Amino acid sequence: MDVDTSTAGRLNTTSLWKALPSMLRFWKTWLRSSVIGVFVGILPGAGGSMAAFLSYNEARRASSNPDEWGKGEPEGVAASETANNADTASALIPALTLGIPGTAVAAVMLGGLMIHGLQPGPMLFRDNPDIVFGFMWQFLFAAILLIVLGGALATNSFAQVLRLPRPLLGAFITLVVVGVYSINGRMFDVYLMLGFGFIGYFMDKLKFPLPPSCWA
Repeated sequence: MDVDTSTAGRLNTTSLWKALPSMLRFWKTWLRSSVIGVFVGILPGAGGSMAAFLSYNEARRASSNPDEWGKGEPEGVAASETANNADTASALIPALTLGIPGTAVAAVMLGGLMIHGLQPGPMLFRDNPDIVFGFMWQFLFAAILLIVLGGALATNSFAQVLRLPRPLLGAFITLVVVGVYSINGRMFDVYLMLGFGFIGYFMDKLKFPLPPSCWA
């Protein structure tokens, strides 16, 4: 994928808000990706990556210039991120109604409910509606704060990641290895991580499609 990162360091809050009106022309993509993200989020184990890839592919198929995709097309970013965010919220549907977590976030929230003696399921809506609607309002406020704080504070910082010198990647890899080893204190986990890393590298070189790989 050939993406131009030369302007990454010049991104700032002002340029973000100036670009916002141009993003409104993707409202059809937003709606389509939201629906895809909701349905994928309901499926246990699918996750936000699957929702993002499916939405990206559908948006590319519906685009009038699909040849430009893969080169930094803004509509592709809008499709993927919309579905990813919708997936996180909709994962609460099976978690709260059936007690089946669809994502890691939902699993953590279920664990918190059980610690406090709350049993997920239909009775949770009847006996503790304040808890259920509290989750809904929290996700709404979190989405608003993500726009405000992400746009105002983190835009330029995140963009600088694209301009990091390649030699620094070695330090990041070292931190990843240390983090994986610290979970269980076993080298087997490190070997497993490196093995799947090599598998992913060769799959990328051989042009394997990513969505089936994420599903597996």
